[in-house]
Amino acid sequence: MPMRLVLIIKVLLIIISLSGCNKKIEKITIGEWLKIVSEKSNITHYVSENPYYINIDKNNKYFKDVQSLVEWEVLDTKFPLKLDEYLNKEFLAYTLSGLYGGELDGISVKDSKDSIYSKQIEKVISLGILELDFRNCFNPKELIDKNYAIEVLDKVVNYINDFKETDLQTNYNWKDDLNIVEINPIHFDESTNEIILDKNNQVNSGEIIHFYYLDKEYYKQVEEILEDEKNIKAILSDPYIEDIFEEFKINENFDVNFDDAIIEPFNESEITSYNKMYDVINLNSNNSFKFKDFNINYKASGSTFSVDISKKNKHSIMYANASIFNLKPKIQWDFKNFNNSNGFFKIDFDSNLSFGVKKENSKNIYGDFSKIDSSNFLKTIQNIFVDDSVKNTIPICKIKVPIPNMPTATVTLKLLINFFASGKIELSIANVHSVGMEIKNKNIRIISNHKNNTDFIIKSSAKTSLGFLSSFNIFNQDIIDISLNAGANATLNSTIHLFDNEGNINSVKSNLPGDFLYDISENNKNVKMCFDMRLHKVLEIEFNSPSTLANKFGLNKKIVIFDEKNGNLLKGLQIHMENWQFVDKCTRNKSYIKNKNKLEINSDKLSIKDYSIILNKNEHKKIEILQIPKGYSKNDIKFEINNTKIAEINDKGIVVGKDIGNAIVLIKTSDEKYVVKCHILCKE
Repeated sequence: MPMRLVLIIKVLLIIISLSGCNKKIEKITIGEWLKIVSEKSNITHYVSENPYYINIDKNNKYFKDVQSLVEWEVLDTKFPLKLDEYLNKEFLAYTLSGLYGGELDGISVKDSKDSIYSKQIEKVISLGILELDFRNCFNPKELIDKNYAIEVLDKVVNYINDFKETDLQTNYNWKDDLNIVEINPIHFDESTNEIILDKNNQVNSGEIIHFYYLDKEYYKQVEEILEDEKNIKAILSDPYIEDIFEEFKINENFDVNFDDAIIEPFNESEITSYNKMYDVINLNSNNSFKFKDFNINYKASGSTFSVDISKKNKHSIMYANASIFNLKPKIQWDFKNFNNSNGFFKIDFDSNLSFGVKKENSKNIYGDFSKIDSSNFLKTIQNIFVDDSVKNTIPICKIKVPIPNMPTATVTLKLLINFFASGKIELSIANVHSVGMEIKNKNIRIISNHKNNTDFIIKSSAKTSLGFLSSFNIFNQDIIDISLNAGANATLNSTIHLFDNEGNINSVKSNLPGDFLYDISENNKNVKMCFDMRLHKVLEIEFNSPSTLANKFGLNKKIVIFDEKNGNLLKGLQIHMENWQFVDKCTRNKSYIKNKNKLEINSDKLSIKDYSIILNKNEHKKIEILQIPKGYSKNDIKFEINNTKIAEINDKGIVVGKDIGNAIVLIKTSDEKYVVKCHILCKE
């Protein structure tokens, strides 16, 4: 091959390699991209209603996304923003750099100076978020494929949603003018905040005191002093963190060991706030107590906290079991004053919740209704039914987990179980939760990831959920908290099909429990039941309840993750059940066998009432014809049997048992165009 031709080929190959394959990409505008960034990272909260860009006012469909991303420092107003332009590599690097956060010296990139976002490009290359081409160039103006951009975005969101290891150390500085008095109490009652001191302890109202009692450390503020002849009695309170600390920094990431946790009952006021329950709980040494006739036992060991609940009624047993395990709080907080605080609080944990009501068969309680006339059925059972549904919310306990290296700081957990059931049910729910929040520049960003597995046997309407509240506390003051209610709701709508002696149907809806209706009607041939079921997950989360310091600064939010709209656990929005089996649609009015005097002629098929018959020796039964094809009469129907030693049949369709065994009767039209079979079993 001539050298000149070889040279030309090499040049062409280089040009082709440099130009790439020109693969078609799915373009996306910058406005569309910012909306995706906002939604995927949950940066949707903003404070200022004044536009940060003159060209993007309140009427712009991307206004909320832009405002939120500016305040979260993903966007910098010193750079222009044109929402209708297509996303390219330099803008992708710019937004991902801001979302990632933090400061980092980037590496030098050949063509980064060709972009106004040179520092952001060098940063994302240093972090490995984006890559250079084979020439070590970035190509800032190159358009980006939508799917590729989202793929990279997901990786960055996963990073910011997790605990970030930083150089932030856990330490704190008291206020310079703060005087902390060391004391040795004779007695301290934490529930009433009353302390008794001997006369050698000199304390004054308003002072902060520090002491140990029963191996626990306390910082308290003196509210009132009452002296007697022997001792000093003082009323204490929890000091406000703003009055104690100049600043504190927390950086903790730990696995909870429930053996080290402090477990306390709910106090009366806390119980009252949960569905107006007024019983006072007293935990005993066996970790068990009674609440509204429910027996509650809990166990805290290692990484698992579990609770068992049971209640025995006259004709049923209710049980529930809940456990939380692998609990891992993650806290980063840099506090100077709350207005200027940035924080990260996240809880990872697994939970299991099982709930059930096991009931005695309703026929054993109310009697046998198999013979009752269908016209009186509904009125009769409505008069006899006694509602024995169970509905309650049970507050279990509070669990205080000390935060390492930070005195008086805890992560506090509050557990409740909610349930309702109108009849028989067995429901088991396993969840993996990762839920938290990040606070930055007076804004809040939600972190929420949940996986669910549910198993069930449902014969009634029911609801069950685990209430879980986790808070970060200092001096018993809730700084931030996360309240989660996770479970499932089942709705069972019952339909009663009532047939008269002529085979006519009257279908009525009923709000009586499905298991009761089924048990009562099971052997009544003129009453058939069917059910429509809805079953969906429930997951509601509240961030920063009214008791928290964060709520006072407007950093609160409620969100619904799963409900009846998006949490369906069944195929389709509504599943039809007959004999507790799922079917595509109601068949009761189609499968019901009509009276022999209502023979259907001119049908499109030949059909009989029973396709299998059991006989004793010398017993006789008639094979009833239900449908005769169009163009035929009763006289055109013939009967044949394949084994006359077992049974015999006459021309009217009456079959007689002769000996033990099986036989088959053929029912057919005279021209044998239509044929059906009836299986005969003869026994002693």
